[in-house]
Amino acid sequence: MSFRIEEKLSIDKNRIIDFKIFLNKRAMKTIYQPRKIQSLYFENQNYEMYTDSLEGLRPRKKIRIRNYPNTKDTNIYLEVKISSDEGRFKTRKII
Repeated sequence: MSFRIEEKLSIDKNRIIDFKIFLNKRAMKTIYQPRKIQSLYFENQNYEMYTDSLEGLRPRKKIRIRNYPNTKDTNIYLEVKISSDEGRFKTRKII
């Protein structure tokens, strides 16, 4: 199982242009064009996946169905995302 490390940044809306300039100077490039993503999340009877996520508990899990309307990708995906102390791991398969 290979884990990935994700980091979320909070950027002041007045500094977004500066941040984009910073990324461009370091040869960063856009991987995906802007797109709409539709997700349907699954939950158990006690809403534990949602509350674990809100509280930042680890390990935790998210199960969702996801698609990308208005794109060439017409697939529907079942995704399971696990967050642990080692990082995040996501499985994805077409349904």
